[in-house]
Amino acid sequence: MIYIGEVWLCSGQSNMQYTLDMLGIKTSKADFNSPYPIHFFNVQIETDLIPSRGIAGGLWQNLNEKSAGQLSGTAYYFAKHLQSKLNVPIGIVVSCLGATTIETWMSAEALLPLDAFKSTVEQTLAPNKTKIELLKELAEFRIDWDKNYYLKSKGMKDKWYLPENMPKDWVEVKFPLLWEDLGYNHDGEVWFRQNFDCPCPSVGNQGVISLNQIDDYDRVWLNGTFIGESFGSRNFRSYFFPDSLLKEKDNLLVVRVFDIGGKGGVYTNAFWGNKILNGKWEMKMGDAIDVNNFPMPTVPNMSVFSHPTALYNANIAPLSAYRFKGVIWYQGESNADRASEYGTLFPSMIKDWRKLFNKPNLPFHFVQLANYGPIDSLAGPSTWAELRASQSEALNLPFTSLATAI
Repeated sequence: MIYIGEVWLCSGQSNMQYTLDMLGIKTSKADFNSPYPIHFFNVQIETDLIPSRGIAGGLWQNLNEKSAGQLSGTAYYFAKHLQSKLNVPIGIVVSCLGATTIETWMSAEALLPLDAFKSTVEQTLAPNKTKIELLKELAEFRIDWDKNYYLKSKGMKDKWYLPENMPKDWVEVKFPLLWEDLGYNHDGEVWFRQNFDCPCPSVGNQGVISLNQIDDYDRVWLNGTFIGESFGSRNFRSYFFPDSLLKEKDNLLVVRVFDIGGKGGVYTNAFWGNKILNGKWEMKMGDAIDVNNFPMPTVPNMSVFSHPTALYNANIAPLSAYRFKGVIWYQGESNADRASEYGTLFPSMIKDWRKLFNKPNLPFHFVQLANYGPIDSLAGPSTWAELRASQSEALNLPFTSLATAI
């Protein structure tokens, strides 16, 4: 069946991402009695170094009482409003991620003229390869590298990840940490271990352990079973495993962290932590390396939340063939600490997307930051107020509008 109506792109950070289920909003069959259907598509979020040809995944769904909980709350009410006013079928494409900065949703072309981002964008573009291509090269590189360099250590040979093989003299530490800050001048491997009881965070029938950002490489074992590894100090780590690996009491988590220069450790701010990640661990120094004579692969290395171009490349650029009627945008909290800069970034992003979709007058509607947290009893500086003012700079562009949420 072919529908003729309007398709809108909905993007931003958590205020756009929160689904009806996450917000605790229930719907019923009576909410979907219009003869004009609404369909929605949630883009599966991924990152890339250069613009991708396709998205990582997603599925068009008919909006009804069974599927509505999976749709962004902001997008849901916007689509319902369009449906009631226009009496045409509505399509909604949602591409968003909580806690993201605006620069990760912008192209290299838009960011290169800006001094604050030029160096990072040039480094990202330097390999001139996609994330998949770099990961394929890494797999080939590791055929000899693992045996002769990366996994050639006493800790790996003696299998320190097994409870029965662990050496003595572990030192108690507190996560997150960079071991150079504790006085250890060490490049190479350092081992960490922690014992924990269930419950463990889970998704479906899988457990998940989030270690967030590690400088630079890591390998992880749960109760002696290898559950995952990552490369790159900016990448976020979440390791999934069968629930059957867990015990009710005294689970052993072992992490081998490998530093290739500079500071090393598990360093993400505690805000992004969890009960397993944050708190007391034990540490054991492993073999050191000479970074000047240690071969290092080129790996994809970018934070999904803040790396310039990362989300644009994987989740916006591949949508270029769509002829969207317009865009709604809800983002800004993650840029509040650089609020004045937003006055330049946001209009640049709007022009950037209009060029991508080949529509110079693509309507672009956005929400001004709402109130959040307690009201200050005394007047004073406010980065959120400054960000709101910066958002309004986009109104100098044609076919834009601002929704005030205060």
